[in-house]
Amino acid sequence: MLYKLLLGNIKMKTANINIRVDEQEKKHAELIFKNIGISTSTAINMFLHSVCQKGGIPFELKADTPNIETVKAIKNTMLKQNGNTFKNVNDLMKDLED
Repeated sequence: MLYKLLLGNIKMKTANINIRVDEQEKKHAELIFKNIGISTSTAINMFLHSVCQKGGIPFELKADTPNIETVKAIKNTMLKQNGNTFKNVNDLMKDLED
């Protein structure tokens, strides 16, 4: 919103953005956008506008929380109670082959 206050009603120039995305995700997103009646370009412009209005990413970013089994495995490995440790990659590879 601040950028609008600073710039007023100045007509903005357009710019191109080139990004690489997963092909299947792009196709899936395009279907969703088509179903709601907007183009991919419009959706991306809406996202950028929202970033500017909110002063950041317009949704929560968080790391995936591991499940209880994964947490136990991590703890066991850290305590070296469960699982092997290896001095080098060759020893690891030998263990994996067995």
